[in-house]
Amino acid sequence: MAARLSLWASPIKTSRLTTPRSFAPTFQCPSQIYRTADGWVYIACLTQKFWDLLCQKLDRPDLPADPRFETNNLRLEHRDELTKILDAVLMQHPTVFWTERLSGVIPYAPVLDIGQALENPFVTQNGKLIQVPYDRDPQRKEVTFIAPPFSFDGDLPVDYTLPPRFSQDSRDILVDLGYSEQEIEDLRRTKVIC
Repeated sequence: MAARLSLWASPIKTSRLTTPRSFAPTFQCPSQIYRTADGWVYIACLTQKFWDLLCQKLDRPDLPADPRFETNNLRLEHRDELTKILDAVLMQHPTVFWTERLSGVIPYAPVLDIGQALENPFVTQNGKLIQVPYDRDPQRKEVTFIAPPFSFDGDLPVDYTLPPRFSQDSRDILVDLGYSEQEIEDLRRTKVIC
């Protein structure tokens, strides 16, 4: 089970967001992250209606009539120019301002760093973090992991424990394979096993 756990989770460490841009689809614009005065936001204008609403909320009613940005295809052709314009507008205020202004109006979300995401109520109140007892360091009593994104009838698919220490289970495995205590001791004495 330990190997499976490592596929889903690794011990959580906090860090700051350093990626300047994320994936921007080649079929929709604007639909990517943009800079704010203090961070990043994700905006996805999936329809012309959302584009028009975004421009209203940004106090830029001129943008929908701009020949470079009238349609999605034109916005895609001029994505770099549009990104610079939107960054300039969004950088005039902090993320919280834009969250209050745009949430529920268009597809929008603030981009959180790892620490902020782990403190988000959705994560903290919905069992998205798992505390695993930890006995290998006197300074730590537990390790926090991110839960897998699925469960079965509300139960997580594995028992969350740390993997065994190096060679901790060697004797049990060798006994299961039919080795005698004397053979196991010989292997240990000759340093074939620890």
